This record gives sequence, C-alpha cells and structure tokens, in this order.
Amino acid sequence: MLSSAYAGRNTAHSRLQSIFATLQDNCGGPFYLENTTGNQDWPDAGIYYFFDPTTDFTQPPSQWRLVRIGTVGVSAGSSNGLWSRLRQHRGNTERAEHPNGGNHRGSVWRRHVGRALIERDGLHEQFPHWGTPHRDGIPIETTELREQEHPLELAVSAYIRRLPFLVVDIPGEPGPKSDRAFIEKNTIALVSQSRLRGDQQIPDGWPGNHAATGEIRQSGLWNIDHVGGFHTTAALDLLEDYTASTDPVANE
Repeated sequence: MLSSAYAGRNTAHSRLQSIFATLQDNCGGPFYLENTTGNQDWPDAGIYYFFDPTTDFTQPPSQWRLVRIGTVGVSAGSSNGLWSRLRQHRGNTERAEHPNGGNHRGSVWRRHVGRALIERDGLHEQFPHWGTPHRDGIPIETTELREQEHPLELAVSAYIRRLPFLVVDIPGEPGPKSDRAFIEKNTIALVSQSRLRGDQQIPDGWPGNHAATGEIRQSGLWNIDHVGGFHTTAALDLLEDYTASTDPVANE
C-alpha cells in the first residue's frame, strides 16, 4: 500500500495532468513554434508548457510528457511579454541574416539544448565557445562566431520548433512574488520529483539525457531552477483558476 505522503504526491501529479487536458481545450493548443507567429492573440503574460514531440494529445494526459516549463515577468520591472520569450526560443525566421538559426546567448533553453547536442555528438572542437558570454573574451569576432555556430543553432531550432506546447494566461505585475513565478516554481518541482520517484520514465532517446547538468538529466525537463524543490497544491489551485479563465489563442 502506498504511504499517505506518496499517495498525496502522486495525486498532485495526476491533478496537474488533468489540468493540462482542460488547458488544451481552453487555449486551443497544442501549438508549434514552427508555424506560430506574433500575429496570433497570445496572452501578454503567462506560463508555457512544452511537451516531447512524441506526445499524442488524443491519448490520456497521463501519457503527455513535459520537457520544458517557463514563464515571463518574474523579475521586478521586467517588460518581456510571452510571445517575445517564445520568439527567443524559436529563433530567427527564414528572412533573417542567419535564417532559422537563433541566439542561444539570449535563450537559456537554446543553450542547454545545444550543449546536450554537443555532448551527444562529440562536437566540442566544432563549437568550442558555445554558451560562453561575449564579455568573457572570445578570441574571434562576433560575426565570425555567429557563422561558426550557425549549424548548431539550426539544429537547436529544428528540435525546439517541433515540440507541442500549451499556454496559460496569467496576468499581473512582474516580480518574484507573482502568481506566474509561484506556479512555475511549483509545477517544475512537482514534475521533477515525480520523475525522480520513477512515476514517469525518461526515454533513452531524449536529447536532455546528454545535458551537461544533472538537474536536466534527472528531471527529464530542460529546467535547472526549482527541480530539487518542494511543491504545494496551492499552486495547482491557482493554475486551475487561471486555466479556467484562459481564452483560445486566435489569429488576429
């Protein structure tokens, strides 16, 4: 028989998955960054939940596998909107100077994915400066560096753009005490702790298995912050409320 503490944690994870099923209906997802644009009526602020590309949304939500949780406006004074953050992860368009690439120095998630691909495919010599800030004295010019790293930026874009995702509208002033920050922190902790207990297996082929950080490998999430934390079901209460008030993301 499960202990009451374990059963409570397991129930919390099941509840989160059921909330995702409602969120899919309400927001009109899943969406894919390969075919979304800023012309759609995205919430000004909220949380995004990305899933593995093998996720079949016609199956029960217990089989949907999260791979990334993120938000915007968790720092005081932040002016970044939800679509702006999604666009950073998506990378450049075909009309950009480095088409379909991106800037991993402006997206922590892109940096993690690229580093995992470097580790998986043994690309250390080909991309020796990946993730190194420009201020740290990279010995080549920025233009040359962008050309050098473009093939890996392309691979990162190709991976991220085919991941299905959902969004929940969570308005409010930016800051670390915002509801967005509270829900993000707690859902990351809930999912990661569930996986550490073995409730949901991490597939062998997931690129994050080659991530440079143990938090990513162990949690099955492209997240580092909060993966070792505790969670409270009060966050699920809030998420449920915001999910109920989330409208479909429509084309303008």
